[in-house]
Amino acid sequence: MLRQVTLLLMAVGVLVISSVVQAADISSYKQAINYPDTTAYSVSINGQKVTFSELVQLPLYATTFASKWGESGTFVGVRVLDVLKKYGVDEFKLIYLVAGDGYKVSFSSRQEGLDEALLAFQLNDELLPLGTKGPYWLIWPSSAEQVAAQKASGSLWIWGIAEIHKAR
Repeated sequence: MLRQVTLLLMAVGVLVISSVVQAADISSYKQAINYPDTTAYSVSINGQKVTFSELVQLPLYATTFASKWGESGTFVGVRVLDVLKKYGVDEFKLIYLVAGDGYKVSFSSRQEGLDEALLAFQLNDELLPLGTKGPYWLIWPSSAEQVAAQKASGSLWIWGIAEIHKAR
């Protein structure tokens, strides 16, 4: 009986531990990228037009998860903090992003998960299609599983990003 209780407690402990770990890891990405043949894959950063080929010169990262919006697999992108730093935003209190349809989100420099947030442009070796999630989708790997399970808000997961601005 004691052995059965111990095994049950061990099983429950494993379940508790696994339910606490709710983040997708990011890792360095070294594979070749397919370049689009259109300028539609550019983004404005503080009023400066930045092309796809310029963005992918930054270190690339990959993360694998299933989103609450149905996309699933390996996402590739650049760290938002790397993008901001490269284009003159070393320090900020607030950043806002604007999608092509006018939707806006903002986050502070203290936003949880910002160190791993990616400006994703590729899913499963294909560019994010324009008019859906492309050209760029701000993803938050540290909260991906929580958002998918509807235990956290997905309001900062903006896609179709056209502009990134430092607000203060």
